[in-house]
Amino acid sequence: MHSVLLKSSLHNPNTLSRRLAIQLLTAGVMGAGIVPRRPDEEQSLDRRVWDAINRERRLGGARELAWDEALAAEARRHSARMAEAGFFSHHDPERGDLAPRLDADGIPWRDCAENIILFKQGDEDPVEVAVKAWMASPGHRKNLLNPVYTLSGVGIAVGRDNRLWMTQDFALVNGTARRRS
Repeated sequence: MHSVLLKSSLHNPNTLSRRLAIQLLTAGVMGAGIVPRRPDEEQSLDRRVWDAINRERRLGGARELAWDEALAAEARRHSARMAEAGFFSHHDPERGDLAPRLDADGIPWRDCAENIILFKQGDEDPVEVAVKAWMASPGHRKNLLNPVYTLSGVGIAVGRDNRLWMTQDFALVNGTARRRS
C-alpha cells in the first residue's frame, strides 16, 4: 500500500474553496480544530466516497462493500491523528499500522487494508479526486477492487491548516460480512 498526496490548485492559500467549504460544513467535518466525526446525512462526504468506491467495484466486477461504522470510526480517528500530529502515513507513531489499531479497537478482522489521501485547498470535488487518484495507483486500486473485502468505512478530518485528511479502511471479518450502520 502506498500513500498518495494530492495537490490541488490554490485560489486562496489560507482558505478552502467556497464549494469545498460548503460540502465540509454540510458533512460536519469543518470547524475549530480537528473534527473527526461522521454525520448522519446520507449525502455526507464520507458516504459519497463510499458510494463512489462501490460504483468502481461494480464496474470492476466486485460486489459492493457494506458500510461498517466501527471501521468508519477507526478511519476518522486515523484521519484526525494524522491532522493533529502532522504525519501522512498508514503508520501512526502512537497507534501503529491498521491491523494493531483494529485490534486495539476490538474490531475483529481476517484481512484488512487502508487508503489515505491528503488534500490542499482547491476547487476540486474531494470525492472525485480521491477516487480517481486511488484508481490510478496500483496499490490503492487493488484495495478498492479486492473482492475479498466485504466491509468499509471512510473517515475525514479537517486540520487547523484547513487541509482535508481522508482515510478509507477495508476489512473481511471471519469470511462473512458484518453490517453496522
